[in-house]
Amino acid sequence: MGSTALQLAYEIVRSAPVGRRSLAATLELSPASATRLVKELLGAGIVEEGEETQPTLGRPVVAVQPSSKLLLAGITFHTSGATAVLMDARGQVRESLEAELSDHSVAAVAALGKELLRELAAEADRPITATGVSLGGAISPAGYVTRAPFYGWRQVDLGAQWGRKKPTVFVNDADAFALGELWYGVGRQYSDFAIVTTGMGVGHAVVRERKLLDSPYSGIGLIGHVPVAGPEVVCKLGHRGCASAVLSMPALAHDMHAVGVPVADIADADQFASSLRQIVQEGDPAGIAVLENYAQALCRTIVIVGNVSMVSQVVVGGELAQLAGWQELAVKEKLAQMHDPDEPGLTLHVRDGAFVDWARGAAAVAFRTWIRHRLEK
Repeated sequence: MGSTALQLAYEIVRSAPVGRRSLAATLELSPASATRLVKELLGAGIVEEGEETQPTLGRPVVAVQPSSKLLLAGITFHTSGATAVLMDARGQVRESLEAELSDHSVAAVAALGKELLRELAAEADRPITATGVSLGGAISPAGYVTRAPFYGWRQVDLGAQWGRKKPTVFVNDADAFALGELWYGVGRQYSDFAIVTTGMGVGHAVVRERKLLDSPYSGIGLIGHVPVAGPEVVCKLGHRGCASAVLSMPALAHDMHAVGVPVADIADADQFASSLRQIVQEGDPAGIAVLENYAQALCRTIVIVGNVSMVSQVVVGGELAQLAGWQELAVKEKLAQMHDPDEPGLTLHVRDGAFVDWARGAAAVAFRTWIRHRLEK
C-alpha cells in the first residue's frame, strides 16, 4: 500500500470514530478512493468498523476506528526512573507502572525496561502488538544513542543491550510526547501546534498539517540554547541568556540557593515542585523574584516557538509544566503582552507533568511504526 493509505490510517487514529466521507474530505480523496483504502486497512487488521449511526439526512453511517484487538506498550525513562503504560489503540491507558532507577548504565536501563515490559505483558489479556521506548536525548529508532546528557551517555547502543526484537522502536521523549498529543490530545482538535517542555531539560517539537516535524537534531534540546534571559545568565556551555540556564530544574534550584531560599532535591520532581509552590504560598520575596524570572523566560520561549512555527496552540509539558498554570505567575497574562494586536495570540494547554503522558507518547510511536510496517507487507 502507498503513502495515501498510511496517511488515511494515521487520520483514523487521530479522528476516530470517523466516517469515510469525512476522511475523504480531510485528505482530499474521492469517496470511492477513501472507501477502497479503508477496506484495505480493515483487511490489514489496523482498523475496524464501529456501530452504525443514522444521521438526520442521508444513509446510515458506519464509522471506522483503530482495531480494539491491538495493545501497545510505552516506556519512558527519566532521571529518577521509568514509567511504563499498556495502552489500547484508541489511546486509553489500561495499566501503568513506575520504577526507580539509580544506576544509569546502559545495561541497567535496558534491564529495567525489559522487566517493566514483562510486567505489562503479565497484565495484558492478549499479546502486546508493539513497544515504544523514549528517553531524553538523540536516539535512533533502532536504539543507538548519540547523546543522552541526563544519563551521561554518548555513542552507546541501548538497542543492542535491549535486544533487537521487533516490533520495538526507540524515540526522543519530546517527539514521543508530541505524537501522543497529535493522536490523543490537542491534535484531535487542531492540525497545527507546538510543544514546549520544561523540567530536567528544555525541549520543543512542532506539528504542522497533522504531521510531526522530524529532525536528526530534535533530541539535543535545540531550544535550550536560544537566549531568553539577560547576559548574567550563563549555561553550562558558556552561552549567555540560554533558556536551559533558566527553565530547567537544575537551573531553578541553583537560582533559589543563590538567594538563600531552600528547595527540595530535584531528584524528586514532585517534591521539588511542591517546595516551589510553598514559596509562592508563603510569599517569600526572594523566591518569588526567581519564579518571576522563570515565568518571563518561559513566556519568551513559548512565544519564540509559537511564532516561528506559525501556530496558535502551544502545549506545555514536563516536570515543571504546572508552573505555567499557577495564577500567581500570570503566565497567560504575560503571554498576552507579547503578541501583535492584529493577531489572536497563543492559546496555552498546560499538562500536569505526569510521566504517564510521556509513556503514552512512546506507545503512540510504537503504533505508528507498526502501522507503517504492516502496510509495507
